[in-house]
Amino acid sequence: MDNAERPDVAQGTPGENGGRENLSVQHHIELPERLKDLHIIDARSMNRKIEFRELLERIRLPKGDSMQVVVFLTSTGSENLLKESAIPFFRHAKKRSGAPFCIAYNVSSYDVTIIDQLARLTHGGQ
Repeated sequence: MDNAERPDVAQGTPGENGGRENLSVQHHIELPERLKDLHIIDARSMNRKIEFRELLERIRLPKGDSMQVVVFLTSTGSENLLKESAIPFFRHAKKRSGAPFCIAYNVSSYDVTIIDQLARLTHGGQ
């Protein structure tokens, strides 16, 4: 088995991983069929809503029926700010012909949040 098949263990000598050898977290997310691009953004150091709004607005929407996926690596604080910033963004983006499929992965808690679903739950699908 190569390292690509073992995402829970970083390369290194035994014991170098600080006891994380037995830690394994797996999440399955069904992606849209029209997927065109994947963006992975380390947002753990972001600490203001305006940073997230500006970042979301800079993501170029693809032409046609294709869709982009954006994965945000977050901490607990940055995840809360991302959620607060993303909900209004998604309401406006849907009116403008679509939005990227956004996922927040909290590297501290190993939680995964699909931002679009959160926006629909919070605002009743508006």
